[in-house]
Amino acid sequence: MKKIWISLVCLVAFCSSMNAQKEDPSGLYKLQRFRFENGQDDMVVQYDQYKYCGDTIALQLDIRNKTAEMLNISTRRNDSKPLKYTGKQSKGEGEHATEVFDSNKKHFTLRWYNTHSTYSIFPDESFINEVYDSEKGVDPRMEHLMEMLMMKGEKLDNKFAGCWRRVGVFDELDGFTYVFQNVAEMHKIYDGEHVVLVIGASDNNPLMETTMIFWPCTYVSDTNIKEFQNDCQITWLTDDSFKLRFDRGDGMMVDELWKRSGLPHGFQRLFGTNEPVFELIDPLSR
Repeated sequence: MKKIWISLVCLVAFCSSMNAQKEDPSGLYKLQRFRFENGQDDMVVQYDQYKYCGDTIALQLDIRNKTAEMLNISTRRNDSKPLKYTGKQSKGEGEHATEVFDSNKKHFTLRWYNTHSTYSIFPDESFINEVYDSEKGVDPRMEHLMEMLMMKGEKLDNKFAGCWRRVGVFDELDGFTYVFQNVAEMHKIYDGEHVVLVIGASDNNPLMETTMIFWPCTYVSDTNIKEFQNDCQITWLTDDSFKLRFDRGDGMMVDELWKRSGLPHGFQRLFGTNEPVFELIDPLSR
């Protein structure tokens, strides 16, 4: 009888373990290695590539540059749909659908087919397995970055708390000061000791190709903050807007107008936030 009970416990544990490998990927994972199916040895990844798996899509994040204080990240939407568990399926000739298996909160494997024209570092006409893990080698700053994008970072008790959108840059023409708006889309999220710059985020960017820069921020006062190496002077226009002045590095002073605003709607759906979005409206269209 005792052996039967032990067998039943083992069976239940095995079934639970198997079911735990069939969850949809959710959250942040780091690419560990490529596994091939042609007898070639695994390729251990020598660079930092992540995927953030959300309910709407999966966003790829590649670290282009990093120091002890700063991360420079490029993002891209490579998958048109969210990554969902499919299981590893037997395929007939000509069947090349992407698969997700061995999947739970800690890891998953993404299997896709490489044609001769895709990437030269991979074997032609063969399935490629990307192995991801949510713990191994993950930079804690990446986890902090994701918390900030989800508006779950350390709360501030000063006026900078939250997310902001750059409206434009102040310029002067014939003695008249105006705001030049034809500049790259830029948002900032402030938390306790860091700021995230999100460059290029807009609802007109379906591939979500952006640059994100994560660096330290020191709040000297409500009128002076230090963002990485930039000493920024602040002039508050209202509680929801300010002018930021800094030296761009060559002695030329830049004055930017910032307005409180959440990230574009597509990014908010991905990160599960619902912050009000400031929209620029052509005054002649009102």
